[in-house]
Order: sequence, then structure tokens, then C-alpha cells
Amino acid sequence: MAYAAVTSLKQTIKGLLCSSNISIDSSSREILDIAHNHLTSLQETLKKLDERLSSNGLKALEEEIRDATHNLEDSLESHASHQFLSDLEEEEAAISFPLELDLKELSHEFNSFTEAAKKMKEDYYQHLDNPSSDEDDDASQQAIDCNVNMVGLSDHYSDLKDYVMRVIRPDDFGFFSFFGKPGTGRSLLARGVYDNIQGSFDCSAWVRIGSAYQLKQLLLNIISQINQDAHHELLRSQGEEKLGEYVYKSLEGRRYMVGLDDVRDTDVLIRLKRWLPEQNNGSVVLVTTGLSEVAEFDKSFVLLKPPTIDEDVTWPFIQLCFFEDGIAPPEFEEIGRQIARNCGCLKLVVARIMLILRKNKKEVGNWSGLAQAQYNRVYTMDDELSEAYDVQRYLGEDDQVWAKNIFDVSILIDKTKETLYPDRTFPKMGIMTIYGMAGVGKTTLVKKLFADPSIMHHFDHCAWVNVGSKYKSEEILMDILADILAQLYPSIDGQNIKDDATLALDLCTQLLSKKCLIVLDDLWSKAPVHILKNLLPNIKGELVVTTRLIKVAKFGPSDRARKMRFLNKDESWDLLRDKVFGDEICPIQLEPTGRKIAESCEGLPLLVLSVADKLSGLEKTLEKWSMVASGKVPVIRDAEIEISDSLLPSYEALPQHLKACFLYMGGFPKKMDISTSKLINLWLAEGFLEPTPSQIFEDFVARCFEELVDTTTVMAKKGSDLEHNKTCALHPVFWHLSRSEAIKSKFFHILCMSDDYSIEDSMKSQHRLCIPNTILLGIKDDAMPAFSTIRTLLCTGPLHRYPVPLCFKSRNLKVLEALAIRFYEFPVEVVTLVQLRYLALTCDGNLPSSISKLWNLQFLRARQYLSIKPSSDSSYLPNEIWNMKELKHLHVSGHQLPNPYFVEALLPNLCSLLGVSVRSCTKRVFKRMPNLKRLGIQIELAPDDNIDPLNYLDHIYHLSKLESLKCVVVNPDLGLEDVAQLIPSSMIPSSLKKLSLSGLGYPWEYMKVIGKLQNLEVLKLRCYAFLGPTWEIDWHDFPQLKFLLIEDSDLVRWDIKMPSTEKLNFLSFKHCYNLEELPSYLPVCVQKIEVVGSHPLSEVWAKKMKDKNWRMELETLEHDIQSPWND
Repeated sequence: MAYAAVTSLKQTIKGLLCSSNISIDSSSREILDIAHNHLTSLQETLKKLDERLSSNGLKALEEEIRDATHNLEDSLESHASHQFLSDLEEEEAAISFPLELDLKELSHEFNSFTEAAKKMKEDYYQHLDNPSSDEDDDASQQAIDCNVNMVGLSDHYSDLKDYVMRVIRPDDFGFFSFFGKPGTGRSLLARGVYDNIQGSFDCSAWVRIGSAYQLKQLLLNIISQINQDAHHELLRSQGEEKLGEYVYKSLEGRRYMVGLDDVRDTDVLIRLKRWLPEQNNGSVVLVTTGLSEVAEFDKSFVLLKPPTIDEDVTWPFIQLCFFEDGIAPPEFEEIGRQIARNCGCLKLVVARIMLILRKNKKEVGNWSGLAQAQYNRVYTMDDELSEAYDVQRYLGEDDQVWAKNIFDVSILIDKTKETLYPDRTFPKMGIMTIYGMAGVGKTTLVKKLFADPSIMHHFDHCAWVNVGSKYKSEEILMDILADILAQLYPSIDGQNIKDDATLALDLCTQLLSKKCLIVLDDLWSKAPVHILKNLLPNIKGELVVTTRLIKVAKFGPSDRARKMRFLNKDESWDLLRDKVFGDEICPIQLEPTGRKIAESCEGLPLLVLSVADKLSGLEKTLEKWSMVASGKVPVIRDAEIEISDSLLPSYEALPQHLKACFLYMGGFPKKMDISTSKLINLWLAEGFLEPTPSQIFEDFVARCFEELVDTTTVMAKKGSDLEHNKTCALHPVFWHLSRSEAIKSKFFHILCMSDDYSIEDSMKSQHRLCIPNTILLGIKDDAMPAFSTIRTLLCTGPLHRYPVPLCFKSRNLKVLEALAIRFYEFPVEVVTLVQLRYLALTCDGNLPSSISKLWNLQFLRARQYLSIKPSSDSSYLPNEIWNMKELKHLHVSGHQLPNPYFVEALLPNLCSLLGVSVRSCTKRVFKRMPNLKRLGIQIELAPDDNIDPLNYLDHIYHLSKLESLKCVVVNPDLGLEDVAQLIPSSMIPSSLKKLSLSGLGYPWEYMKVIGKLQNLEVLKLRCYAFLGPTWEIDWHDFPQLKFLLIEDSDLVRWDIKMPSTEKLNFLSFKHCYNLEELPSYLPVCVQKIEVVGSHPLSEVWAKKMKDKNWRMELETLEHDIQSPWND
């Protein structure tokens, strides 16, 4: 990992040069500047490897660069640590800033490195320009055994097949059905589309059919619109058949559009359809109907369903237009709802009723009459267009606002046009990309599609190209032609086409007039697709792509991409059983153990099949299978390692800066969910990432994580909101790859009990050490000095219940992650580790004043092992904490920051302060944290307090850059009658994006303040954060809210006044046992509803909301229901 080593040293030098705590003389500064420039040059050189193929020669040179860089960094940091600590003979001595740094003694080493860097750079370029022939073969071509039944992919396959068999606009002829009852707006929308796109056709016609149609007159109406020069008098004497033939001939060869409005039976559709030539020149037929048998008459018909409204939407809409504050008096409630019910989901009928109510006095009698006349013709529509125009004619100026919501279909017209004229990479070819982790079944899925006879008959030509990570993009067209040629003429070697330009040109010419299905399997770059587009821009058909990379999966806005999911537990067992037993019956006593084995494969089909293959060679006995499940027989482990070797291209394809990020995750235990924020903080502290000058460091590192997820090498797990991942993990096959590559490249050393006899040898030249805390007690004392070279120490695993010893021998330690290790008290020897940037440990929670010696510390987390109420003295952090200018992240448990009494007290870089006592929330404290973005407050209520601790929250408004606030009452007293007074909205920073409250016991009335926060995106209310039976979100509240969680609440009724929460997409209720009444409608942007352990009626409501879908595109509204009532 030469790039990571170079970047780390460069960041170390930059930190010394820019630190206000370090004083460097001019000659030493010049030494550092020169080294910094050479490191930058080396960095750029190493980046070239991203564009070239690796070789053994390059790898050896990378190791040389890495070792040279590590040696210089060791010398520099050892020298700096010695100088910084030379005057400290006692542990409690304080450091006087700025610290003096003189590098004259190291000038020779720096000069040697500079010369070596020049030579290594020259050698590197020489290897790049003259690559050797020892390149590794592409290992990415290992495929899943496809000779098994496809398990768990039926939903993917059905979707993929429907997609490739569909009408391909704008070239293909197409029928588009606007489905809905008269009054839903289906004809209004279809006519709007017709008028909007009419100019792009050679001719067009619109006719209404209805129930009493005359076919001859319909044909004459069409002729009069498509051919104005026709002899209409002569045509009137002709019969239906002759007129139909005339229509056909008039349309043949022309790009036409025909609108058939209000089709009420399939008979007229069949008769008209045969006189409308189905020619692939972009012609379309628009059909409006209320019958599903008409709308879905043929598989080629594209179904479009305009959004509908029901009583739950109509009645609030009426209230909003007729009553103050949108709330009707009780006497109007029932009759108003009945009127809404009478409208029957027909929004144009609603408009008519609104007009009638406007013309009459707002009296109960008038409304009652309208409510009781549910069978009156005013509640039905026959000719939607003409009746809609009649309603619009009578609208007054006061009606324009509400009428716009009903009659304005411009947004729906634009959506329909996206279907008619999709924005794709190829104008006449759609692209469907299947993406996902290696081994998830992408190729298996597409091979099944490729072997489907109905698919083969749908296309004139089919071609399959295996791409891989080292594919030469310029060969894409010839490879496609070669595959097609081999199918057309099996006796001819398809590869001959590469030597026959005439044959290639002839075949290209044929392709332009044919419909093709092309599969590009295992694509690693968009380059082949772009080259194909440049060579054959007007090729027609479907392009199916499989890839591991999300960035490769995204093409045109109208091209589709689908992520392959993992198998669930049942599907994993089905696949394992079918592979092991085939047509035989699995003995019932093996199933529980077999399921456990299948589950350990974590849903990856390739791993399931590999394990199954190895199981097939063993005795099919419960004893043997139990040994496999327990790991005594390493079948699963062997399969994981075997597969991880084939995943090497996924690692090698990563950019240089992401390789280190991926390897770092191998230091954590297998199958461990890693905190994303913790991982990002560790990456920041390590220094192997470097943003461009225009990027914010934290944002750049977070983006690196997102890029790693996009490569599908890392599994991100959604957390509190849809846009952020609380935890992440490596699949076991990638974990083995990460760990083996980390060890091979000396990026990380993983200490195991078996290493004990050779710890000194194994630790040579190692900079990072990972120690599973389960083996700490097994490390011999005489092995501890071997750790003196390390810069990073990760102690991973579950928290130790009892204190264990840990020796800190390396004075150059930068990262100490020991949160899983329990210390009796803060280990004072840690304060001598003056190079520390990251420190996390578990102790009694008390920090010594000498903590300020850690001048370079950026991340500090001190977890208290037991939550024992401390004495008043120990509840405070030391005053010296204010001297730690480099601190970015401070996480303590319930401790109180001391008041900053001296002028220099300032934490200018602190952006995250978590777990701090609410009593630290004072103006004086917050004014000394000008850049704080994230604040976590811990509140402990005491009956003898003279000051209500909640009053301290009033000072939060001083934090003008605050984006995230978490406030937790650790011992809530929900029986208190007195609560803090309602604070004005100006007391809460307008910059707030995330708010999490727990145990406050506020009345729901206080939500009026929170609802006005214009930037709030995430709101979590836990443990009776608010009390009371009713919460109603007011008009226009929460304009940016995306995620809402209510957990452990006595809430009975929750409602929303529209418009509000217009961006809400994730809604979660947990343990809301009284919640019975919920909104009858939700914003259309909601993507997921989660109901866990709540009232049965809330579960019914979630299912009802899934069934209601007002979006034109039928997107699935997910709902996750976990109920104790059904257990």
C-alpha cells in the first residue's frame, strides 16, 4: 500500500507545518517543504496505476516505495516525540506551547529519501511504459454454476423479461391506455398529451367513441382529420370495410397519432385496431377507457393510470376551501364526509360539487340535500372532456386556486411524455443493467433470459460478450459481430470477422434494420457502451448489462438499473438442498442443521453453491453436518477463502485511495456490524486519505465511504434515515479477501494465538496491529516490546467484563481504538503518546488533567464502564480540555465541561460533542465552540435541583452551525406536572437538520416550534419525548422532513394537515400500543412505513397505505410490520 503510506506521511508533514502548537525553524521547515513536494509527485505517479494493469514488477516497486516512506515517517515521528517529551520527567508535567521542533539531525535521512523518491519515480514510470508479461490472468470470469434450479430470482427474472419484451419508444409502434372511470381525469390527461405532442407527427386524429358509437362515422371522423383532401362526399357512400381500408392506406408509411377516447368494449377496439398499421416509425395510439379488458387488451399495451383521490383526500380538501383553518364545525362533519364519499374518487366530479357548494349558501340544509342525493347525476360523468370544460366555464376568479389542483395536468403530461419519448443513451435501444456484489447471481439470471425461446424469437439477433475487468473496449463491436456471425453460420469461426472488413460492414448494415438483444456480462467501465454508441448510434433492441459497480449501472434517465438482492434464509436453504440432494428427498433430521449451514452463507448464491458442492462429498449424517455448522470441519471457511480469490479483480479495480479504506475493514471481526461514523473517524485519523483543496476533509472521507459501497465490496446497512447508513459490514468472502490482502501488503497485522511464538518476527515493519480482545490475556509479557513500531492499535470484539492489561510501548502511536478493553481508570501512560490523533477506551470515565499533553488529538471517546453517579468533582472534565485545539470529536458520558475562564479557552475545530451533561449547555461554553455541528446532551433529573436542567436547553441557539441535536433524559420522570415553558422558534438554530429527543415528557403543543424548522430532515421521538393522546401536524409544517420515528409513546391519534411534510419518505412507529387513529392519506413521496410492536389498527393502516397509490408510476410502497399481537 505505497499510496496510503505516501499520503499518510504527507499528511503528517502537513500537520506539523500547519499546527499552531508547533514552532519550526526555517531550515527544518525547508526540509519538510521539499519532502512534501516529492511526496506529492510520488502520489501522482502512483495514481497512474489506476489506469494501467498491475504486474509483479510494479508490485515490488510499490513495496519499495512503501518501506522507504514508512522508514522516514518512523524517523520523523520518533524524533518529534523525543523532542516533545524531553523536558517531561514527571507524568503530571504540563507542555508549554508552542512545542519546538528541530530536524537538522534528520536532514541526511530526508536527503536520502528525496534522492530515492526521484529514482523510484523514474523506475515506476519505466514499468508503466514497458509493462512486463507477468500480469495476472483476469480472475473475474468465475461464474456461478448455472446447472441448478434458479432460486430466489423469480421476481428479478419476471421484471427483466417484461422489460426486454416491451415496446421500445420512440421508434416502436405503441398503444398507450389511460385507465380510469370518466371523471378521474384520464381523458383530460390523454387529450393534454395529444395536444402537447401533436406537432411531431405527420398526421393525427382524435375521436370519442362512448356507448352509442357508429363505426362508420368514427372512420369518417378519422379520415377528415388525417386527410383533408379526401373526397368526403364520395367516402360517405362507402361501407365500413372500404372506409377502414382507406384509413389504413392513408396512415401507411406516415408517422401518425390516433386518440380513441372512452372505449367501452373490446369489439370496437378489435375492429379499429386492424385498420391502424402497426409500423415501427414512432406512431402511437392513445386509448382512454374504464375497462381493464380494454386497457390491457394486449401485452404490448402500455398501461397508464392517472392518480385518483378518495374520501380521505376529498373531505380535507373541501374543508380547506370552505372553512376557517380548514376545520369544519361538528354539524358539517358527517354530511361533508358523505358528499366526499358520493364523489367516488372522481376528481372532476369533486370540481363540479365544489362549484355547486360555492353557488349555494353554506348551510347545513343545503349540504344535507347534496349529501343525500348520492344517486344524482351530478355525481357521475359520461363525456369527461365536454363536462370538464363545462365546469371550467363557470369558474370564477375565487375558484382558480383550488381548481388548479384539479385541472392542471401539466406534471402528468410531462411524466407521460417521458414514457413516450424516453431519454436514453441509445435513441432506439433500451438498457437494462443488473448490478450487485460478485456471486449474487447476475450472470445466472441473464443466462436464463438468453436461453428463453420466447425472448429469442422476439429479437432478430442476439449476442453475448464476456467483458471482465481487463477488457479492451475498442473490440466491443467486433466481439458482438463475431457472436452473431457464429450463430448465423455455425460452420464459420466468428473471430474471422475481425480480419474481414467487408463482412463486418455488411453485418453492421444488417444490424441497423434488425432488432437485437445484446448482453455485456461483467462490465467494469462504460467505455464499451459509449464506443458502441459512436459506431452504431441507431441500433435497435435491448442492451442488457451486468456489473458489480453502481457507477457503471447508470446510463440514460429512462434506462433502467436493478440491484440484485441476497437470498433470504428459506431461499438459501432451498438452493443448498437442491444442489446437495437433487431429485432426492433431504432427510428431515438434517434440515435444521442444513438451514444453519445455509444461513451462514449470508445469502450469497455463489457461496451457497460452493458450500453445497463440498457438502456433497461428505457423509450425509447429522454428526458430520453438525461439525460443519460448528466450524469443526472447515467447509464454510474453505468455501469463503476459495471464492475470495476470485473476487480479487473487485479489489484491484478500486482507486488507490479506496484500497486502503477497504483493507482497513478487514481489521474488524468477521460478520461484525461496524459503526459507519466510527469507521470514518478512524480513516480521518489515519491520514491515508487526502481531499482536493476545494473539498472539506470530513465530506471527502464520507464520500469515500459512499464510493466504496457503490463498488458493492462493502455492505451498507440503512439506519435511522434513508440517506445515511448507521452501520456497514463486509460479506465473509470479501472479509477474507480484505484480511489476506492487508496482511500480504503489510497494511495490517492481525495477531492470533498461533503467532505467539514468533511475534517479534511477525511484527517487523508493521505499522498497524489488530488484536482481538479475546486473546489479550494470552499475550506473554516478553512479547510486548515487539509492539514498539506500531502506529495503529485496534482492539476489536465484544466489551471485556473485567479489566485486562494493555502495554503501550510505541511512542509513535497515532490511533488507539480500545473501547472494547476495560481499564479500572484512565491509563496515565497514554498521555505520553503525544502523536495520538484518535483515542477511544473504557474506564471509570475520569480524565486526568495531563490529557492536554496529547496536543495532536482529534478524536477522543471515553466510555464509562458503569453508570454510577459520580461525585461533584469528578463529574467535570479537566479544565485543560480547553487547551486541546485540534479536537474535532469529543464523546464522554454525562460529564460536564468546565466553564472556560481564561481567554485562550477555545475549541475551534470541535464539530462533534456527544454525551455531555446538559449543565454544560451554557452560553459561555457554546461561544467557545464556534464550529460545532453535532451535539448530544445527557440529562439527569434530580428532585432537589433548584434549577430545572431542561432550562439549559435555552442556550442552544448560540450554536449557529448546529446540524444535529440529540437530547436524552436518562431517568425520565413522566409524572411531573410542571414542564418547561414553550420556547420561541428563534431559540432553536435554524441550521438544524436532525433532532432526536427522548424522555422529555413535553406536551405535543411544543411541536409547533419544531415544525417551523425549515431545514429539519430527521426527527426521532423516543421514550415519551412528548406526552398526550393527540398530535396533529399543522399546515406547511416540516417542509424538509424526510424521516419520522415515534417510539414508546402514549399517542392515540396522529394526523397531518396537508400540505405539510411534503418530502417525508420514511415513517416508523415502534411500541406505540395506543396508536389507533392515523392519517387517512400520506404525502405521495413516502417510500417506506415501518410498524413494530404497535396497536393492531396501526398495522392495518400501514397495509392500507400500501394499497393506496396516487402516483402515476406504480412504485411500491414498502411496509415492514413486526407484531407481538400475532405471536
